[in-house]
Amino acid sequence: MTHRTPRMNQLMGRRLIDAANALDKLNTLQVEVLYIDLSNAIPLLKVRGNKALNNDNNTWTRARRNDTGQRINVKRSNIARCFVEWEVQP
Repeated sequence: MTHRTPRMNQLMGRRLIDAANALDKLNTLQVEVLYIDLSNAIPLLKVRGNKALNNDNNTWTRARRNDTGQRINVKRSNIARCFVEWEVQP
């Protein structure tokens, strides 16, 4: 009998590995990770921004609403096949 890993387990395993790789890179940059979301196709790590991230040329800014409905600006970057997102002041 052959053992087959369920497809969803394979996908979640890939997301965990990607998030771990992103966490390792963020540790190198001394970035504090606040939250990791694995529920979407691309993992999202919410972090506390710092100069290393703000100097990254591969970021973009977008506006969204926070949990209380207040409009905020966030920067987002791709690191190790994950989105990394942090709040910025207008």
